[in-house]
Amino acid sequence: MKEIIIQNKITQRDYLYFLFSYVYRKSNLKYLYIYSFYWIIMALLDILGIFKNSTESPNFLLICFLLFILYYPIKFWIKSKREFKSNKIIEETMTFHFSDEEIQIEGESFKNHFTWEKLYEITEFKNCVLLHRSDNVGIIILKKSFKEQFTEFRIMVKSHTSLYSKFRKNTH
Repeated sequence: MKEIIIQNKITQRDYLYFLFSYVYRKSNLKYLYIYSFYWIIMALLDILGIFKNSTESPNFLLICFLLFILYYPIKFWIKSKREFKSNKIIEETMTFHFSDEEIQIEGESFKNHFTWEKLYEITEFKNCVLLHRSDNVGIIILKKSFKEQFTEFRIMVKSHTSLYSKFRKNTH
């Protein structure tokens, strides 16, 4: 029985980076942004007199789409920062003990343990792994926390076939 022990500390920057990449990867917002950039370029071309669009005022289009492109990421960033600061457990240094039977998590103010079967899903990203407790709740573990033990972690996840079938590798 092999045990993997790692320490993980999420910084505000790590948290914000993960949330932005997770939300924009998963949603159709990226397509809306491409569409918005198209209309911004068209409005600028209209203002410069290179291309005339007689249906709408170019200033109106430019303002609308610039607000769309700037407003949502700024709002999301502010909300995510506030969320990070309000959840003191996220900021704690956590020690994870992965064994064949269970996962133990010890923070500075809590202890938790559960079996592998209680996990909903495990998702691998470029810089981290997300242990989903449910569809909407997850625990972020930075890959750099594993050091050279990440291959062993993958093998451990693979031994739990119900989770391994959901163990998705993501490039974001």
